[in-house]
Amino acid sequence: MSAFLRHVSQLAIELAHALVELQILGAPEEILNQMALIQSEIDAFMTDALEGKASPKFDRPAYSKRIEALRRQIVRELAWKSSAMRERGA
Repeated sequence: MSAFLRHVSQLAIELAHALVELQILGAPEEILNQMALIQSEIDAFMTDALEGKASPKFDRPAYSKRIEALRRQIVRELAWKSSAMRERGA
């Protein structure tokens, strides 16, 4: 497997771990769905690449930006939930 495919494979593994963690933390369904969509896109790319059909245009920076935007959204959501829970408990 080429270094590039190993890199993409590592990204897919990291994304899968993040998705499980988010499910455990109770992330909103919308965010989980977006993460799952990214994961399925990466999985499809990997399948095509392993079968020799992949386009060389896997845009790692674009995926990184999408994942980072979702991460920021999750942090905001969790901070909002935490704040709301504190207000109810006070």
